[in-house]
Amino acid sequence: MYRAAVERELDQGELRDITPSDFFVEHDFRLIWQRGSLAARRYQEIARSWRR
Repeated sequence: MYRAAVERELDQGELRDITPSDFFVEHDFRLIWQRGSLAARRYQEIARSWRR
């Protein structure tokens, strides 16, 4: 679960974070845009910067 989605509940003690200290999560992230988009060049720049 994304922390941002439950920040209020964590702050108010309704939920507790029980994530193990040695736990690491990594997953793919994909950018998808409409062909011919005026922002396509910018999206490609962002994708290139993330690959570095």
